[in-house]
Amino acid sequence: LAAVRASLLIPGIVFVIALAVWVWAAQAWLIQDDFVTVLEAPLRWRPWQLRDLFLPLAADQPYLRPLPPLTYYFDELLWGERLVWGWHLTNVLLHAANAAILAWLLLRIGRGVALLGGVIFAVQPVAAEPVTWISARPDLLMAGAAMLSLGAFARGRRLLSALLFLVALLCKEAAVSLPLIVTAWVLYRRGNVIRETAWHWAAVSLYLIYRLVALHAARLVLARRSADVEAHARATEDLAALAARSGSRLARLEARLAVEVGVNLQPGQLLR
Repeated sequence: LAAVRASLLIPGIVFVIALAVWVWAAQAWLIQDDFVTVLEAPLRWRPWQLRDLFLPLAADQPYLRPLPPLTYYFDELLWGERLVWGWHLTNVLLHAANAAILAWLLLRIGRGVALLGGVIFAVQPVAAEPVTWISARPDLLMAGAAMLSLGAFARGRRLLSALLFLVALLCKEAAVSLPLIVTAWVLYRRGNVIRETAWHWAAVSLYLIYRLVALHAARLVLARRSADVEAHARATEDLAALAARSGSRLARLEARLAVEVGVNLQPGQLLR
């Protein structure tokens, strides 16, 4: 029990320091695409919308990062759209947790190194963007999962390390470099590279397969949407031509309805 307390003391101190330094960020307002992130979260809190998160572009998402939006949903449930400070507080807590995780990793070297490294990571100005920008939360989640993966690997839990690495990949694709770090670590220790890193490279393969399938599915969805738009445009042109030829008031009304409301009507449908 005493050893557990000692291992948590320095990470706890680092966590408190990070929280004290960055708690002011909770007073910030929305930045750039934070408006979309906060306002669209309640609109997507549906089972079918959650499913679409794992298909990039199918849910109008430019990246394959399905896990970070889940935290936006919980923020929406906790804080709603008006309590913006709560959304920022989540980012502050995540950064403080990451600094504590780093201090916990550095305890293998020494307490002084762990405290110094954790504090430097906690207060560095570079962290201002992911801490104050709600939409940069994927960086915080990816960093935390990647460091936990390294910690699990250092303690011989390779499967758990690979699973945490996969979580980091689903937060942000930049985590793909982690197996190279693990491989370099094993080579430095002159260990068995194939045996010790097999789970990580299997996770990379699984992620790449999933990414290819998801992107292909997204292209199919976008192609179908484009086809629907083109069909609507052709129908609208036909209606406009019909209105011009007939000159009837009802035909002109039909064309205006199709153009302004977006109803995909066939030419003369209201006339029949």
